[in-house]
Amino acid sequence: MSSQPSPQQLSFFTEADSLSATGTDGAGSVSSRRITSIAPVRRIGTGSTSSVSTLARLKKSSTVKHRILDQYWPVYLKIIGKYNTELCYVDCFAGPGRYMVGDSEVDGSPVLAVRAAIEYCVKSPHRRITMHFIENHMPTVRQLEHHLQQLQPYPINLHVHTHHGDSNEKVEELLTCLPARMPAFFFIDPYGYPLSIAVTNRILNRPQNEVLVNLMWCKIQPHLYNPKARNRITRYFGNEDWRTESFMRARGATRERGFLDYVCSQLDAEYFCPFTVLMDEREDPLRGTKYYLLHASNHPTAARKMNDVMWPLGDEPGTFRYSASERGILIPQTVDLHQLGAILLRDFMSQTVSFAALLQRTCDLRYTEKHYRAAIKLLCRENTVRQDGWVEVRHTTPTRRTDAIRPMDEITFSPF
Repeated sequence: MSSQPSPQQLSFFTEADSLSATGTDGAGSVSSRRITSIAPVRRIGTGSTSSVSTLARLKKSSTVKHRILDQYWPVYLKIIGKYNTELCYVDCFAGPGRYMVGDSEVDGSPVLAVRAAIEYCVKSPHRRITMHFIENHMPTVRQLEHHLQQLQPYPINLHVHTHHGDSNEKVEELLTCLPARMPAFFFIDPYGYPLSIAVTNRILNRPQNEVLVNLMWCKIQPHLYNPKARNRITRYFGNEDWRTESFMRARGATRERGFLDYVCSQLDAEYFCPFTVLMDEREDPLRGTKYYLLHASNHPTAARKMNDVMWPLGDEPGTFRYSASERGILIPQTVDLHQLGAILLRDFMSQTVSFAALLQRTCDLRYTEKHYRAAIKLLCRENTVRQDGWVEVRHTTPTRRTDAIRPMDEITFSPF
């Protein structure tokens, strides 16, 4: 694919692209400077590069979404980059790039994403990443540009663009400019309503595209029964069908879960990974839901990898709930390997499947790959004492470790 943008692309990219500089050495090759590990926290008085008085404050409940993004985006690059030479990242509500949390200055999503992209581009000089950061507030755009400039010079195969304007409009423009088959990851993190369902579906209908959406229940829920605000929900869904859905007649957690399920039913995605973030105690003593961080994709590997990222980040591993509390809201979630083994025996009895296929077919179960391997090994060890079936693993490629389970290894579930 040519690295030269089309005239249509140029009309979009040059609108606010003061950050499109690339970092090269004198010969025009990728800079060989060392990329150090990400260190997003800076204590006040220890070399902070921003004016503390101008930085917005970020609640602790919002930091977990940056941790999820920071851990998943490099995974996306590694996997998608194996089969594609050009990749794209879009932050639809970019923000200023840095915040204050307590007395520490921390990197926001744009700086975290660009740091990871720099590291990837240096290690993968034959891959190219294009990044777009959209922000509707011009003073915030200037802050973002200032913070991103501190990461320059960029490698020659990294292109960074900032855009000032409405996210729905800018994303629509961007989708007409990007090559149809270029994989793209969209981070949609508003303080209010996300991109409309129609625009989000335009993203998801392109091959290998994924979205990570902040669905702010605390902002949307008060509008459900407010006649003066309902039009905002109608604009989000694109019609008024939501008003007759069952969640509108429900209360409490049932209504909340029903709304989330309805949003998922409207998105053109097959796999979903939700992560719940609760209010902090000062916002709501009852600790209700603040927002859902919802990952949507059309590939089981994407869902599996995001599940692996989210699993340990709750108050208790596997709860997929974060309370932003020092003590947390601990909900015991010890993995029951016998229960997982029983599910596998039930669903795959009298079948032989590869480990990769087994993972794909059980993508809705929120276990990690490590749990599946442990459950299958336990099933094999208990063959002589179990009365409900026999499990055997056949290695398809030679391996020194006889207990290892690789993606293409075949697992047979046989009745006695």
